Amino acid sequence: MRYADPLIPGRLYHLYSRGNNRENLFRRADDYELFHALMWEHVAPVADIFAFSFLPNHFHLIARWHDTQDLPDAYRGRPSQPVSNWLNAFVRRTNRERDRVGALFQRPFGRLPVKDEAHRHVLGVYVHVNPERHGLVSAFREWPYSSLGELSSFQATRLQRDAFFAWYDGRWGFERALRRWDELRSAIAVLEATVPDLGGLTLRQPGLVS
Repeated sequence: MRYADPLIPGRLYHLYSRGNNRENLFRRADDYELFHALMWEHVAPVADIFAFSFLPNHFHLIARWHDTQDLPDAYRGRPSQPVSNWLNAFVRRTNRERDRVGALFQRPFGRLPVKDEAHRHVLGVYVHVNPERHGLVSAFREWPYSSLGELSSFQATRLQRDAFFAWYDGRWGFERALRRWDELRSAIAVLEATVPDLGGLTLRQPGLVS
């Protein structure tokens, strides 16, 4: 079994995990909705949640862990336990419904500290365009299982929406960052149409996990 570095209170993280043996985590809308509800139940008491994206066989979450003094007593010595509780609660329900046994998520779950402002700026866009990058939808705004809808809305949300937009100097700065992705996608499509051999290549951002 691999061991991961413990989560550090006060740090901003990109958390992620895939299905074990490439198995799909989510098969129906109910699965996504349950995972979303369990996130708020288990993770929100210990972290500020900025953004998320749930895809059929993996998920992404951007969250800042509370400072040690603000963590519940039970988690001060093990701040990653709430994430394990979140995943395990989903697995128990899923295993019953699918008549399966054993692990559903790869272990340990991935955790990348956000290094600096540039990393944070790219990550907030990356998480939301991920469904399009994987070919799940033709345009990332169509994917219903990410935080983009809540961030774009003016309705109340439990997400740290104002703090998230501050990474981009405001709501419209984030929209500009998303439009740059749209422009880049269009430019890549034109390039690949002109030089077909490029279509089989994958562009990856160094240091980011898909």
